[in-house]
Amino acid sequence: MLALLETSRVGIDAGAISVDSHVLADLGCFDRSVRGSGTICAAAAVYLASKYAPDPQNGLIEAANLIGADTDTIACMVGGLLGIIAGIEWLQRYRNQLQDEQYITELTQRLERLEFGQFLNSPIGPSAAKPITAVDHFLDRLRHEPSNAILDLPDGRKASIKEVVPVQTHSPNLQGRQWTLRTEDGQSLYIKKFERKPKIDIQETGASESNVKVGGNGKSPRSGVKIKAVKLIVQNLERSRWFYHEVLGLKVARESKTLVNFGGIISIISREHGIEFESIVSEGFRTRSIICLESTNLQACYDRVRSFIEAKSTSVQERSGRKVFRCIDPDENIVEVFESLPEKSGGPKPERKTE
Repeated sequence: MLALLETSRVGIDAGAISVDSHVLADLGCFDRSVRGSGTICAAAAVYLASKYAPDPQNGLIEAANLIGADTDTIACMVGGLLGIIAGIEWLQRYRNQLQDEQYITELTQRLERLEFGQFLNSPIGPSAAKPITAVDHFLDRLRHEPSNAILDLPDGRKASIKEVVPVQTHSPNLQGRQWTLRTEDGQSLYIKKFERKPKIDIQETGASESNVKVGGNGKSPRSGVKIKAVKLIVQNLERSRWFYHEVLGLKVARESKTLVNFGGIISIISREHGIEFESIVSEGFRTRSIICLESTNLQACYDRVRSFIEAKSTSVQERSGRKVFRCIDPDENIVEVFESLPEKSGGPKPERKTE
């Protein structure tokens, strides 16, 4: 250790003419056989923190970009040393970008109080059940809880469910979901779980049967859904009509003051048509799509959307004699889901007027 510190001191004394990579190489930071050694990481941290004490931000950046070294360990140690040397004011600009910053700060303060003998009663208590049993029980309950539900974690804390999203799998027989939880003391938890699909779930969405039973309990009817149209919000309707019709050559199927439809599939609409959703998306106006769907069981579809998309859907409304609701997809596109009209027997279907 003394030899490593002597190497570090020589590099520090060289000042601006020293090359960090050469000094760190001499310490063994890039030698695969020893680079994870605690003594080597400690010596490297002492060197970087000492050299960059007047410029802590760049010292931390240098430590975090040591490709080929035990980067996370060295950067963590350098950050701690620079915090002791230079305080934390230089880190303030990054605090609002740090996940669970409040939780980490509170955890640090608790450790500091323990260090100085200021013991406090911890809200975390041991679980009475065996760990494996408690975790299994928790995961089983998690599967059946909706968004915003509050659960007891196996470690004794409470957490609320903030989001539930499906996870794509490479097997048609597997399905997955990810839960985002927020603990009462501010920690974010991400939990993924994969399981085999029930046989009934492997059927294609959009089947003609609208009353297929899921799981055999008869309580969750399957909704048959099919694509109807794609609407594109545009800033200038006339300019976009010229582009799609005159430039691209798409035939105008129908149009109104706020909508132009091409071929019955793509519609362009004025910005005012989608203005109601600007208050619930994270940014101001930007071009986004509205995807129109039809559902044979609108209420079942709505309940499922509400369980996965927290507070980002409208209520079910009536429009032109049909029930409809809107929601936001993960990419902040707007999705309209209409209730399917009953099929009419005999003769051609009359053209339906679109707003």
